[in-house]
Amino acid sequence: MITTTQSIRDAQLEALKEENLENEGLRGMEKLFELKSDDVRYYMDRISVPNHGNLRDLVMDEAHNSSWDTHLPLVEFSYNNSYHASIKAAPFEALYRRMCRSPLCWAEVGDSPLTGPELVHETTEKIFKIRDRLKSTQDR
Repeated sequence: MITTTQSIRDAQLEALKEENLENEGLRGMEKLFELKSDDVRYYMDRISVPNHGNLRDLVMDEAHNSSWDTHLPLVEFSYNNSYHASIKAAPFEALYRRMCRSPLCWAEVGDSPLTGPELVHETTEKIFKIRDRLKSTQDR
């Protein structure tokens, strides 16, 4: 099964071939790409998605076909617990005058239920995705 990362990697390699470079319209910016450990090229910490092939359509399809509503609670949690310069605090702290207790740590000290590493890993990945998407939205 071909993953999106694998498709991006293959499209980047194809786009950087001499015969395809002019169609990409990079004007020398390809020299600024950084190859990271996943063998994908990044520009300013963002994945470079080439024009070559139908890769942009594939990425947009995948982004719009995922069930965004499953991630909404994590987005809300992230937003409410992020520092906002305008109020000089996180919205939750400003409203309730205390730090928010994470859903993973609602139990009292010493009474914490065991959580599987898969749940922690999946939640961490989702938080990173949300943070990156919020950052890219704010940078527009």
